[in-house]
Amino acid sequence: MVRNSYPDGVGVPIHEADIAEVATIALLEDGHAGQAYPVTGPEAIGTGLGRTISFEGLTYSQARQAYIEAGLPVEIAEFILGYQAEYAEEPPSVSPTFEQVTGRRGRTLAQWAADHAAEPAPAD
Repeated sequence: MVRNSYPDGVGVPIHEADIAEVATIALLEDGHAGQAYPVTGPEAIGTGLGRTISFEGLTYSQARQAYIEAGLPVEIAEFILGYQAEYAEEPPSVSPTFEQVTGRRGRTLAQWAADHAAEPAPAD
């Protein structure tokens, strides 16, 4: 169960290793000077899970409070909710940049989850 505001928000998360790979190529290989690379993951978040997840809608205030109770500073909670509101109003699209720079498809959300499965979950 996911509880949050903005059920229509769409994200295209990118694996941190893919960010590092693009940065490494841009810094170490010729032809990248002065370039800015907007990178995204290879798929929208809803399609990357491979299963349906229940969603309970919260108001902005309820979601903000839940983030704060989970340990986020107020500024970060509001920053995240701001992005979610933007993604609900103007959903981002998958960018081909990673593949153009690296020559291969980026890591999926499923790959990110597998890579991080052994990490401890936050304490309740």
